[in-house]
Amino acid sequence: MSQASGRQDGATSSSRRGGRAPVATLSLDLDDLWAYLRTHGEDDWDASPTLLPRAVERLLPVLDDLGVAITVFVVGHDLERPGGRDTVRAIAAAGHELGSHSWLHRSDLSALGPDGIAADLARTADAIVDATGRAPTGFRCPSFGMSPALVDVLIRQGYTYDSSVLPTVLGPLLRVYYRATMSAQARREGAPALFGPSRNALLPLQPFRWTAPAGELLELPVTTMPLARIPMHMSYLQALAAKSPAVARAYARTGLGMCRRLGVLTSFLLHPPDVLDVDDAPRLSYFPGMTQGWRAKVDLVRRTLEVMTSGFDVMTMARAAQHLEGTTLPRRRVTGAPAAGSDDGDAHPTTVGPAS
Repeated sequence: MSQASGRQDGATSSSRRGGRAPVATLSLDLDDLWAYLRTHGEDDWDASPTLLPRAVERLLPVLDDLGVAITVFVVGHDLERPGGRDTVRAIAAAGHELGSHSWLHRSDLSALGPDGIAADLARTADAIVDATGRAPTGFRCPSFGMSPALVDVLIRQGYTYDSSVLPTVLGPLLRVYYRATMSAQARREGAPALFGPSRNALLPLQPFRWTAPAGELLELPVTTMPLARIPMHMSYLQALAAKSPAVARAYARTGLGMCRRLGVLTSFLLHPPDVLDVDDAPRLSYFPGMTQGWRAKVDLVRRTLEVMTSGFDVMTMARAAQHLEGTTLPRRRVTGAPAAGSDDGDAHPTTVGPAS
């Protein structure tokens, strides 16, 4: 695996433009095959082979060539599975930030009670520290979940930032598509709550602070297309590229260009299937963009990240959080209590108050 020798987080981008470029972050949700199968309702999920070494071996050289450090959100269970622990250590050794992505990638994590959330997050953080010596300071909830209990636990456990919100108007349509790919039995047993509450479409694209009884928490939303609020993360681009690579490249340039012109602190998201194909993972054939060869997918990743590094000061989320220290940001009150899942995906009632 490639290692970034002496990389300074954001230094390459900053030095090119005198540090005056708008800030952007790159993050990777390190979801292995088992996590997708479990969410998809497959009973044999924990017997699946790991895809993490292969995906990371393809992605790290691109990041190393571009001289950027990213944030990798780690699922704790992978630190107990063959290949997972070594892969996470290689990521840390390459100079990238490690964040928490929960222990078992439960799509209903944010709907658990405070004790259940706290135990999950503490177990994950302990496993990351044990494997790498680094404690995570950032969190991303599986399936973009959000709830008052989650915010409260993150504050009490000392997290610096959260990046669980996906402000998109397409959440309901994406849920319909995903559930249509599940088996009838899995749907009868209860389809997962995915892509966050529909009301999250109304949340800011820019960073803001959650306010709760326990204190405040910085939120770095996953960026969607400004104004239109449709996804622009890498998996969405790969789905477009399966139809037309030229359209996918134009879409990426348009979205990133709008973020730059409007001054949006851009948070761009990747997943392992963004550099894998159906030969690597036949059981992920339902995942958008898997019909493309992995080399073409890696090429689109590289081209997209080249657009970012040429127009933005690209940094980890932890560094972006430091960049925002002392700045005045909008605030959103989070109140209410976790509730059981519902079929419309609004299983995590987050009452959002006005900005203060």
